[in-house]
Amino acid sequence: DQLYLLVNRGIDLGNPSGSVLLWFRPDGTVANVKVLQSLAVRALDERTTGRLSRMKFQPNSVTEARVPVSYFFFRSR
Repeated sequence: DQLYLLVNRGIDLGNPSGSVLLWFRPDGTVANVKVLQSLAVRALDERTTGRLSRMKFQPNSVTEARVPVSYFFFRSR
């Protein structure tokens, strides 16, 4: 995928960080995810929203949450 292609070619993405806003249904599952601050690479934003959309909280415990996100890349030599 696009992200691995960038990393494998040695393109330094640094340690991108951003934030997302999650809205929850009464059953604790994620109803919607909105990127508030992009991670600067669309593939990272998509990966983040996909993974966070599968989060689950205790039912009726939270209605929304702002989540900071950071990625770290490790290269093998």
